Amino acid sequence: MPTLDPFTSFTKAVEARLRIWFLDKKWAFHIVPSQLTVREFEQISTRTPLLAFAWTKITPPANGGRSFSGQAEFTLTIVVKNQAAGAARYFGDSQGVGLFPAAALAIAVLNGWTVKGLGTLFVTDANQTYADGLNDHSLAIATIDLKATIAFGDFLGAVDAAPDFLALSTQWDVSPAEDAPTDLIEPREGA
Repeated sequence: MPTLDPFTSFTKAVEARLRIWFLDKKWAFHIVPSQLTVREFEQISTRTPLLAFAWTKITPPANGGRSFSGQAEFTLTIVVKNQAAGAARYFGDSQGVGLFPAAALAIAVLNGWTVKGLGTLFVTDANQTYADGLNDHSLAIATIDLKATIAFGDFLGAVDAAPDFLALSTQWDVSPAEDAPTDLIEPREGA
């Protein structure tokens, strides 16, 4: 049975998975909106290195049926800081973690990872980026976009309470032709 809140479940599962390699004593982890203002970014990046996780959207299929499901998209943002700036912030050194090895590790850890009862995450895009309007040249930032097919649980019990198929409604004329069979098919009791 799908979880009632797959966003929370996926977020907690991803954090737990990342914490195996990105230790809490060194890495900060924040849940963030899908788009950050400069002020929000400054607030969360006071402690680096940083992992920031956001749910960005969900796209349901055209004909989803009674239970809601869809392609959920998430973004993992990695922020590292190295006072030496230059290449050290990308490759890492004794002063700090490098962006490139951190991004490569996150991709390896998350791509194709199945969260039991929720779905499988896939990396769909990974980019080096920057915080527009922020003048801290010791920072390096990457974003990793993830996608998974998720399904919502039955919040209101509508699926469990729905009757089995017992009748067919139509909006077209079903009057039998003169030479049509005349057998009447009745639904079984308790079907």
